[in-house]
Amino acid sequence: MEMWQDVFQALVKDNQPCLVYDLYGRGWSDSPHVPMNIDIFVCQLAELLYALNLPYKDYNLYGVSMGGAIIQRFTELYPTKVKKLILCCSAGIKLVKPSKILLFILSMPIIGPIAFKYSMQHTNEKRNRSEWAFPDSEKRQQYMKLFRSGWQQHPGYLRALLSTVTNFDFESSSKSIEFIAKLNIPILIIWGEKDPLIPVENAYRYHQLYKNSSLTIIPDATHMLLIEHSKPIIDAIRAFLK
Repeated sequence: MEMWQDVFQALVKDNQPCLVYDLYGRGWSDSPHVPMNIDIFVCQLAELLYALNLPYKDYNLYGVSMGGAIIQRFTELYPTKVKKLILCCSAGIKLVKPSKILLFILSMPIIGPIAFKYSMQHTNEKRNRSEWAFPDSEKRQQYMKLFRSGWQQHPGYLRALLSTVTNFDFESSSKSIEFIAKLNIPILIIWGEKDPLIPVENAYRYHQLYKNSSLTIIPDATHMLLIEHSKPIIDAIRAFLK
């Protein structure tokens, strides 16, 4: 949830009702022993809204990275519950993926979990720094501290993350996109100009597919734009929700 803290707090100050939660296996959410595919996360959102018995009918859904694919799938299944969408560096179409050999190794029983845990313990510092516009910032240090404490303290964190890598189809939104495009609901697309994981070309592709969308590109921002460039994102969201 830490990625949303600046945006969340700003919208709450605007008297905008907000619900922020951790996906299964993240933060302190449960980590059920099930394949972590897109439908399990859609079910999590649907069940959470039902359990909380919220008095709203039309939701403005926000999704960052894989969360973008999740809310698009949710909208496909529950179109009457969705008023607007905000897609931030959203998965769903082409992105930079691990090699097939690596995915095969990670999918192997016993070997996969061991290899994945090793990779988490020996994070490639150079690669990780490339995902940040300001790699020496205090925000990055704090984020990495929370990330490490998450997988070290949550017994199901690494298992859930590995299951997501091997079971979540990050390019699965074509059917959802086709359906949502016909709904013509307002959509805000936000992207980092220098995103190394999900290229900015995808932002323009989404903008082309969703005729009733607006596009905001954050200069010099990477995949961590919600943390590093929250102010222009907050401004774009505020204008979109008016």
